[in-house]
Amino acid sequence: MYWLGGDVIKSLIFKLDWEHFNEDCNLREALDRLHGASLRNLDFMQVRNSEWDIYIVEEREIKVKGKSHDLRILRELLELTRKGVKPFEATWFCYYNDGERNLFFVLHAGKIVDDCYSFLNVFPLVLGGMGWDASDFGLCGHPGFDDAFERYWYRKFYTETLAGQLMVLSPNELKLYHYDREVSVRTQYVMSRLLVSMSWVVIPLLAAIAFPILRFYMALAALAFVVPWVSICWRLLKTGRI
Repeated sequence: MYWLGGDVIKSLIFKLDWEHFNEDCNLREALDRLHGASLRNLDFMQVRNSEWDIYIVEEREIKVKGKSHDLRILRELLELTRKGVKPFEATWFCYYNDGERNLFFVLHAGKIVDDCYSFLNVFPLVLGGMGWDASDFGLCGHPGFDDAFERYWYRKFYTETLAGQLMVLSPNELKLYHYDREVSVRTQYVMSRLLVSMSWVVIPLLAAIAFPILRFYMALAALAFVVPWVSICWRLLKTGRI
């Protein structure tokens, strides 16, 4: 898990120039200033160079001056603010590296707000490793919850997001964190078996409703299929296996 922090943050200096306002500020201050200027209406200009980025906020032009590398970091983080995310209150979970960039999913306010956020390899210099504030979840004093917190969100990412499912289902068997690919495949197999078994119970019941004259025979057929279905459910409950 990572967060925005460390001495690198203080070393990223920007100059904001708009109307009669001009000041030097670090990354946190720049994000705060721009967020305070109604960033929801922000449109990125196409004209950029190595020293200036020009933004339009509510029809006002804001110039941001800084080093090319620093401006790109600011630009990437501003994309998150457009989704209502406060970058300094977010947590980054890295799940892939191809040698040139790192891919993260971003956690903010108790939910995954971006499942494919990329930083070039030089960018994570602005990220620091972190624990997490258990007091936010009422879990102070419970040992091992740091690891449990990380495992929980990685598993949620792999099961509930498109990017996570692509990582799990990739034929290249990409590295997964805190997630067992075989367990996932096994779970899908078990669910398919249960659904197939249930269908053999439901079909005779529907036939009995549609054709009352066959009700007795369809009820017997449904009963015959209920027994193995209950047996499967019982074995799954007791042993976790079919």
